[in-house]
Amino acid sequence: NRRLVPRRVDVMRAVLRLVDRYFEEAICGGLLVILMCLLFLQVILRYVFSMSWSWNEEVTRFVFVWFIYLGACLGVQRQGHIRVMTFVTMLPQGLMRKAVLLLADLIWLAFLIIVFYYSLDFLDTVLQFPQGSAVLDIPLFYVYLIIPGGFVLMMLRLVQLYIRSWCAIDPDHAGEAPTGNNGEAAP
Repeated sequence: NRRLVPRRVDVMRAVLRLVDRYFEEAICGGLLVILMCLLFLQVILRYVFSMSWSWNEEVTRFVFVWFIYLGACLGVQRQGHIRVMTFVTMLPQGLMRKAVLLLADLIWLAFLIIVFYYSLDFLDTVLQFPQGSAVLDIPLFYVYLIIPGGFVLMMLRLVQLYIRSWCAIDPDHAGEAPTGNNGEAAP
């Protein structure tokens, strides 16, 4: 039984590594498939059978909103958000450039925290005055739950990028601002 404990730990680490790497990607992929199927169904029903299901449009809209917020989280994880680098590239390589990139990311993190705070306030209002969606009567609290969820996930991914950067094995790159695939700084 003692030999199984390290094996369980290894399995758990592997599962957590997979979740860390593919969480947003898997959910976004699933949401995209659902979105495309619902839209295809709606087009076929409308133009071939001259009919429409109102619930389809409502569900499509909700799936799209969730897809957008989780896609933004995926963008943070992949360092795919765009940023204007004109000013930064004019700075010499070194501490000044790193400081400007860190300041930009701290401002971004502050923005994420502020929006997260106000989204919690918004959710509290939605809970105080419950409202259902127009067609399916789905409590809108569940639809709006992605707003704070998405922003907290973006915060975690941004902090995770910096932790990984500061704890880099390669001492030449430890302490640098995270960089994107093209060598430019991450968002």
